[in-house]
Amino acid sequence: MPAPAYRASAAPQGNLRALDGTAIIKAQDGTYLGVISSNGREADSITNSYGNHGSTYSRTSIRNEYCSYGGQYGQQSPFNPYAASPPIIIQSGRAIAHLTVNPRFKNAVSPHELLAHFPLG
Repeated sequence: MPAPAYRASAAPQGNLRALDGTAIIKAQDGTYLGVISSNGREADSITNSYGNHGSTYSRTSIRNEYCSYGGQYGQQSPFNPYAASPPIIIQSGRAIAHLTVNPRFKNAVSPHELLAHFPLG
């Protein structure tokens, strides 16, 4: 079965605070990559350094530079400037932006900005 093709509709345009606790990251293959939350104790938070989605060792963390979702070369990684299928930020059940450094995606949030705004807790 092919991966779902998400279309982002309205990027937060610098208002990353509005995503705190209300948005998730999902890979194009459907893999859940965590909740965008400043609460480092929340199990699914991308700021929980011991959790599956904040750890630099987890295969479902964008912080793991050696996995498909966090490395520079993975086609589903937000850090690959050539990725054709970067992760999606979903809020209230709607895809609102791509999470990517790929300049071809106009409606995008930089993963560098996101992780700077939501550091490990």
